[in-house]
Amino acid sequence: MLTGDQECIKRLEKNNVSSQAYLGTLASVLGHPIDGVLFRYTAFDISLPPDAKRIDEDWQANRKTNAEFTLNDLPSREGVEAFPQTLSLLRRFNPGGIANIDPKQVIASGAAERHQILPQEAGLLQLLQDGSLEASGKGYLARKPFTRYPAGLAGAHSVTFVFPEAMQLPAGSRPGPFARTGLAW
Repeated sequence: MLTGDQECIKRLEKNNVSSQAYLGTLASVLGHPIDGVLFRYTAFDISLPPDAKRIDEDWQANRKTNAEFTLNDLPSREGVEAFPQTLSLLRRFNPGGIANIDPKQVIASGAAERHQILPQEAGLLQLLQDGSLEASGKGYLARKPFTRYPAGLAGAHSVTFVFPEAMQLPAGSRPGPFARTGLAW
């Protein structure tokens, strides 16, 4: 079963990309057919057909729950363990980990490129590990400039950034709450 956002499929079809082609490509990347699509962020009550298959223990045992992703040699497993709160959020929102997919294999309405800064909590971990950010209470202090905000930091992923007044702001969509201060360090 694929959990997704119904708007994603609507956008694909609006841009003349068949949702069936999208699901076919996704099935080939995952290595098995897509049995169905669930368009909910959180499922509280689901009725399954009588022929639905139970996920066995082998699948659960083989599931990766460690942060195993790299980008320009960051973040490393040892590095992300130093930031348990952000790592916990990454594991909560992405229990299957982060997939490294060849941009040429992506079906999209625009050109696909590799992330320079990983999305959501993975990007926060990347910036924490390289010293660009410092965790502070419920937010993050910018310690040195970085090129872009991690994508997808909205809704449940929303965080607060605090920047020194003289620092140039990163490119990309400004996520959630925002503060600029006159702090100098």
